[in-house]
This record gives sequence, C-alpha cells and structure tokens, in this order.
Amino acid sequence: MTAILGAPALRRLLGLKARGMLRRAGRRLRTPSGAVFALLGLGFVVMWLTSIGVAFQVRGDRGLEPRLAVPVARLSVTVLFLLSVSGTIAHRGLYLPAQEIERLFAAPVSRADLVRHRLHILMGQSLVGGLIVALIASVRLPHSLWAAVGALLFVMTIAIAGQTASILLGALERRLPVKALRLAARIFSLALLSAAVGVYVFIDKLPSDLQTSFEAVVTHDAARIVSAPFEPWAQLMNAASLASAAPWLILCLVVLLGLFELTARLPFDFRELALANSADVAARMRRLQRGGGASAHKISSAGGLRRVPWLFGRGPVGAIAWRKTASMLRRARATLGFSAFLLTVLVIAAVAVGDGGERSTRIAGAVLVGVLGTFYLCSGLRFDFREELERMDVLKAWPLASWRLFAAMLLPEAALITAMVGLGLVAHGLATGGVDPVGWVVLAFIPPFVATWLALDNAIFLLWPVRFAPGQEGALQNMGRAAVVVLLRLVVLAVLGAIGVGIGLGLVWVAGSLADASPTVAAVVGLFGGWTWLVVGCWGAIALGGEVLTRFEPDSITN
Repeated sequence: MTAILGAPALRRLLGLKARGMLRRAGRRLRTPSGAVFALLGLGFVVMWLTSIGVAFQVRGDRGLEPRLAVPVARLSVTVLFLLSVSGTIAHRGLYLPAQEIERLFAAPVSRADLVRHRLHILMGQSLVGGLIVALIASVRLPHSLWAAVGALLFVMTIAIAGQTASILLGALERRLPVKALRLAARIFSLALLSAAVGVYVFIDKLPSDLQTSFEAVVTHDAARIVSAPFEPWAQLMNAASLASAAPWLILCLVVLLGLFELTARLPFDFRELALANSADVAARMRRLQRGGGASAHKISSAGGLRRVPWLFGRGPVGAIAWRKTASMLRRARATLGFSAFLLTVLVIAAVAVGDGGERSTRIAGAVLVGVLGTFYLCSGLRFDFREELERMDVLKAWPLASWRLFAAMLLPEAALITAMVGLGLVAHGLATGGVDPVGWVVLAFIPPFVATWLALDNAIFLLWPVRFAPGQEGALQNMGRAAVVVLLRLVVLAVLGAIGVGIGLGLVWVAGSLADASPTVAAVVGLFGGWTWLVVGCWGAIALGGEVLTRFEPDSITN
C-alpha cells in the first residue's frame, strides 16, 4: 500500500496543487461576472443531472429488462473503454507539465514514483466524469448502488489503462520507424470506417422492429466475444446484493490496483519522450491562449509546401479568405479529417434510417444529415475570430470596411461547412436511390443558415470576448458563460426561423388563394420567401458583426 501511495514529497505536491486550484477558483468567484457565470454553470449542471434521474423515475422503470442488463452494461463499458483509451494515447510516454518536468526529473524520486504521481492525477481528474457515469448507470440499471460503484471503479480503471497504453506506445515508437506508425494509424482509421460500414450491413439485416434489433445487437456472438474482458464490471454493476457483488468487487479492485502498480513498474525509459511531449504541449497551450482553432496546431513540413488555391478571388476579401483557408488546410488536417469521418458515420446512419424504400424515411434521413451535420460542424469547427485574438490590432488596421473584414474572415469556414454537408446529402441521396426534392430544399437553406450561425456566434464573441486558459473550459464560470452564449444564439435563430416560417406560409396562402396558383407553385413561392428572409437575416448578422468589430478594443479581452 505504501508503494501505491507513492513518494511523500509527491503527495505533498499534489496537496499544494489542489490548494492552488481552489485559490484560483476562489479569486474568479470573487468577481461579479465570475460569480454570476459560476452560479449559472452550476445551475445548468444540476438541472442536467436532475433531468437524468427524473426521466427514468417518471417512466416508472429502469428502461432495461433484467435479461438485457448485463449484455448492455458489458457492451457499454467496452465502447467507453475504447473511446477513452484512444483519446489518451496522443501523448506517448508520460506527460508532465513543462513547469514541473525538469524539477521532477531532477528530484530524488524513482521513475516508478513519477508514474504513480501521474496516475494519482489522472485518477483524481477522472472522479468528476466517474460520478456522472455512476449517476447515469444508477438510474439506468436495475440496482442503483452497485451500478454506481461499478461504473466509478471502471472509469478510474480506464484512466490508468490509458496511461499504460501511452507508455507502451512510447516504447514501441522508439523501436519502430515513424512511417510504420503512421501507416498503422491509417490502417486503424480504415478499419474503423470498415467497421462502421459492417455495422450498417449488419443492421440492414436485422428485423424492422427497433426493440428486436437492439436485442439482436447486444446479444450477438460478436458483441459478446469483444466485450468478454469487461465481464467483471458488468456483473458488479448488475449485482443485486452484497453477497453477489463481493466477488466481482474484489476482482475489480485487484485489477485496478494491479494495473496501477504494473504501469508504474513498466521497464521503459520514457524521459526523453516525456520532455518532447511536455515541450509540444506547452507550445500548443501558448497557441491555444491566442484563441485556439487552426492556430493551435503546428504546420508540418509537407503542409507548409502545400499550394492553397485562391477560391474567393484575388481582391482584398479574397486575400483575407485565402489566408484563413491556408491556415485551415495547413494546420487543421486532423480536425478536418475527424469531422469528415463523423459526417460519414452520420450519412451511414441516415442511409440505414431511410433504407426501407419509403419516401418518408428517405426524407427523414436527408433531414438528419442536413440538420445534425450542420449543427455539429458549426459548433465544432472554430476557424474564426477566436484564433485571431492576439492579432486583432493588426486586423483592425487593414484598409477594409469592418463588415467586409468580418464576412471575409468567416467565408472559408461557411463554404467548408456547406460543402461538407452538401456532399453528405448527395452521398445519402445516391445511396438511397436519388436526392429527394426535400433534400435539395434542405441543401438550399444550409448556406444562409450556416452564415447566419457563424456571424451571430462571432458577433457575440467580439461583443463579449474572453481568452480561455487551457484546461479551464470545464470551470463553472466558463460553463455558465457558454450556456448564456448558446441561449442567446438559439433565441435569435429561433426568432428568425419563426418569422421566416410565417412569411413562407403567408406567401403560400397568397399564391394559392389569391393568385390561384397550383400547390407546387405555391410551395415554391413560400420556400423562396422563407429563404429570402433568411438571407436578409444573414446580412443583418454580418452588419451587426461589422459594427461590433468596429467598436472592438483589443484591451477588452478577459481571461
């Protein structure tokens, strides 16, 4: 047990870091804006967690039949393990902050104690996520107490497993050429895409009833074989009493402690790789403090030589748009690739929804791609003013009207999102027998909607600028601010949409009743009226953004 606790000096360091974190949070909460946003963030978190429990209490059951509880739990923890571990191997070896790493490496502590110190930090960081997963499991599975205990132990275990994978991959990296590792990464990505296609083919052969299909998936032999290593946690989460839970609880604790000590004693020298990782992360954090987005990534040697086309002309607007396009293509290839992969998975899911041959299901699939794809890309991609915070004084000195500068900065991102969602809709149409007229309507409304979304988002950001410290995005005050910004944006978009619907319906009535037009012509007139209103709203949002940019003062940025 003493070995697991680690060196006393490192335990003292953990305590001091925890006290520093609390003092820093206290200083933010003493400011009026920090206190208000912290209360809002806490309120949203409480509301979300409460809604999870109330939703199942209102239903009057746990939502799962007892015979499906163990297979569902086993498959769920398998997916959670794969997602969590794959997300923690970006820093191969051992990651330690740049301000601590040299002092820790020079300290009179063993290499195993350094690993234990890092594992203690990871386990502490996993507690918040573990408590949320435990709450979800407690209201979803038949027996609340042991479901929560099993879920919490599993989240802490995968935190350790991620560090184990990082050290092993670091050792592998020292023994294999970099090109071989990149080839392996591409093969892994291709395997994931093939697996998604395979899942679609498998689902296509399932019965049409969703409940029957769900049972067939979770009880399939392939799912059972893949999830077999996670049987102890699934059994613990579904234990009915202390007597039935005790053997699985002991086994899960043995695995947790054994994996902890095994990771600490792995016989690989990670110091050189840890120093490189620490320097890379420190440089990335400095770029993130300039606003994030594409500027948070380094330009590779191949990316710096890549020729970027002038897609928007060679005038002032085209030059600004070219600069932003070059930043996207040279710095954010991984982000773009991941977004394209998720959009491909969404298209496959939409094809599965609309593969019944009925027009209504095909329309539902097209709307699914258009709506969810647009919302995900608009929310996830950040090639806008957030990455220009450190250069705002230079941007405002350019000899260009503010509204034109505002529009030029957002033009490449809007074109990219429109093109990606449009390709997704066309791919969905080709896979389901042709693009339905409703799909073309959705595609026509995407460009002005995307431009309006981005313009409102950036106008609010410039009106209320903030520079997030890396790693503090989940702080209560930042969560509260993000919730307020999202609420404002949704309210404006909802008002614009409601007015557009009213205009469209009014034009349909006028064309059908007064002009005696056919239903098709009336529908076209109504849609064109709604589309025109959305374009007007888009120009209004750009004008608002230009006015806010004119009044923007670089000294107004807060941390």
